[in-house]
This record gives sequence, C-alpha cells and structure tokens, in this order.
Amino acid sequence: MAFTRPTAAQINFDLVNLTDPLIRLNSGETGSADKDAGFVIERGNDTNVGLIYDESADSFALINTDEIGTTAGNVTIASYADLTLKKVTQSEQQYTTSNMMKFNQYYLGNASGSYFTNGEYQKVLTIIPAGNSENYQVRGTISAQNAGETHVVTFNAALRSGDPLPDLSWSIQYTEQYNGSRYIDPQLWTKETSTAGFIFAFKTLGTIYGNVTVDIDVIPRSSGLKSNVTMNNTVSSEQAGVDSGYTANDMSKVFSIIADDFTVAGTLTAAGNVEVTGNLSVSGTTTTVDVNSINITNSFTFEGATPDGNETKLTVVDPTADRTITLPNATGTVALTANVLALAGGTMSGAIALGTNRITGVGDPVGSQDVVTKAYFDANTSSFSSNASGFSNSTFITVPGAVSFDLVKQQDQSGDAETPFVASGGLDAFGVSLSEVYDMMEPIGKSTTTDLGALS
Repeated sequence: MAFTRPTAAQINFDLVNLTDPLIRLNSGETGSADKDAGFVIERGNDTNVGLIYDESADSFALINTDEIGTTAGNVTIASYADLTLKKVTQSEQQYTTSNMMKFNQYYLGNASGSYFTNGEYQKVLTIIPAGNSENYQVRGTISAQNAGETHVVTFNAALRSGDPLPDLSWSIQYTEQYNGSRYIDPQLWTKETSTAGFIFAFKTLGTIYGNVTVDIDVIPRSSGLKSNVTMNNTVSSEQAGVDSGYTANDMSKVFSIIADDFTVAGTLTAAGNVEVTGNLSVSGTTTTVDVNSINITNSFTFEGATPDGNETKLTVVDPTADRTITLPNATGTVALTANVLALAGGTMSGAIALGTNRITGVGDPVGSQDVVTKAYFDANTSSFSSNASGFSNSTFITVPGAVSFDLVKQQDQSGDAETPFVASGGLDAFGVSLSEVYDMMEPIGKSTTTDLGALS
C-alpha cells in the first residue's frame, strides 16, 4: 500500500509541549535553497503575520502577509511588521551593501563605574593598519552630559597608512556645541614606531557626573580592512594616560557654538547674506572687507593700540542730502578744523614759518596792516623813506637829536670828528653839500648878510 505525503497537518491542541531542543523546518531539503521557511500566524479577520527566512533577501524578516502557511516556495510579503524589544545589545553593526561599520557606546569613567574626573582618558576605537596605503574614514559624535549641561563634538577624519609603514598621515576637523563648560577634548593617538596605529579617544576637562556617549561610523576602503578596526565596548575603561608608544594629537577645531555664541576657528565664507542682530566682535591683526560700500548707521569707534577705557569715535552730522567725502591719494595725518585755517575768514593764533617757500597770489594792500607785494613796492619806491625820520628826501641815517653825538668822533666812534650826515656826496635836506661839515655854532655854506641899521 502506498502512502502519500500530506501537504499540511493539523494539531488540535491548546498547548503543545516539545521536549526537543531544536525544531527543524524544511527537513530533507537538498540542492540550492529556494524556499522561504518560517512561521505564519493566522489572525482571523486581520492580516496574518509571520517570521520567515527570506531567501531572496538572505535575511530573517517579520512580515505582514496573506499567506496561510500552505505555500511551498516564495512567501508573498505584504509589508514588514514592527518589532518591539526591551533591550538590544549591539557592539557593532555592518551594512551588507557597503563597508560601513557603525558603533555606539556609553562610558562611565573609572572601573567602579562612578564618573570621570579631570585629566582622564577614554579610548573609543583602535585601527591597526596591516599594510601600506590603507585608507579609513571615521566620522561621528561624542557627547558628554553633566547635570543640565551638554558638550557635543562632531568630527570627520581621513586616515591613511604610509608607504612604507609605520609612517601615517591624517586630517581631522571637528565642531562643537556646549551650553556650559567644555568637558571633553577629542583626540587622535598615533604610533609610528616599529608598528603603526590609530586610536580615537577623548580627554576629560572636568568632572562628569553623567556619562559620555559615542556614535561613530568607520568606513574602510575595502571590506578586508574591517578586521583592522576594534571598538571599545567596555563601559568603565578610562585610564590615567596615553597608551605607551602613542602620541596624543588634538583635532583641528572648525567652529564652536557656545550657547548663543558662534565661534569660527578658520575662515567663514557665506555665499548669501549674513544678518547679525546682536553685537559683532572681530579679533585679529587684519580685517579685510572687499565690498563697494559699507553702511554705518551712527559711528565708528576705535579702541587704539592699548585696550582701555579711552576710545576715538568717528561720527557724522545727520546729512540732509547724499554727501561724498573723498580721501586724498597721499600719506599723512588728517588735521582737525581747530588746527587749520579756513578757506574764507579765520585768524592765525601764532607765527607761520615758511622756510624758503613763498606766498603767491596776494592782492594789493588796502589797509595799514596789509601785506605789500613786490609789484606794489617796486611801483612806489620813490615815496618810501629809508630812515625812521619820515623825511622823504632826507639823507639822514639817524635823526639829529634822537641820539647823543660826540662831534669829536666819526659816526662809527672812530676818528676825530662825528657828524650825523652821510659824507658820500650830494646835498642834505638843507641843500648843503654833504662833504661840508657843520660846527657847533653855524653851518658852513652860503649865508646872506643884512645890515639892520640900513633898515632905519
């Protein structure tokens, strides 16, 4: 009598007890796997669910399905079902479609699991290159929490083993945000001795009563390099110093966000508009502004070379129309209005030293204190006296009687006689020859005699 293998079996029990430690499905299957296998749960009027191994995806799947458990082959998946778990422990996740390795962990500090203290170190992951020219990209976030304060560091690193080993090269930048104190200093430890190695770590900058969490992606150039990466999943594994043979390298900071403050360590380039609603502080030796114009509402304030309470403010009077002030193409000091003479009017407060320079373009004098030009002087020479007496035709050097004369001596106090007249020829103011000399009684010259008796 021949027996036929049933396609389905039914066990009508409310409870099935199995003493076997394993349940074997698809028993006796030979050849290449081509059938989905698993469990299907009927749910009456609601969509059935199942736990199957999906051969087409090479993975287990929780599914929603219209299958009733009679399909011998591919199970039709309507959608994927949710999975709720209390806790999942994972040290490493690797995507099947790439070389990416994901790692997340939290650290509590010392061996007793209490907290970090200032100056302690915590290793996160280690990469030991096995050969030359191995490339790794490491990116992630390290977050420290202490009471109501947080300090978050986001970094991106490019690592490469040298040719030849143990030379290494790397480039790391990070950004940070914190609302209180800085608690962690991200570091890359490197070893370039007999062997080469990279270690991602952080140094604590204060006491951390909370924990420090990491969420890191490691992407080696090829899948074969995954074996060179080791994640540290020990919660309490802080240490007092850097590993022997390694050198601690601080990462390069790109910018910091400190509560409401934003600090850029390098160059900040904005392709669009930048609006600052608060105060803008720029520090450094040189600030370059390459624009056609700068609009200032009120004034510029200059601190000077010495930071103190004294400043110089550059401001303007409220303009009533568009104005343009052009600075000269020259080097020098800008003078204030109190130190310069106005183009129209004004009074000098001191003497002017012109050196060898001239004053040109002066008009003819009008008032008694006006400047006399050369042209005016030349045209009126005959009306000017060369002496202080005021006699226009006098040849006196000194007004007679203005000084005391010793007629025994010459004018220069030499010789035997003195005269107040220039003895260089010509006539004096009285028509007497300058070669003749007066005595004390009467002048030498012409005289007219009149006999007073003849007048009677």
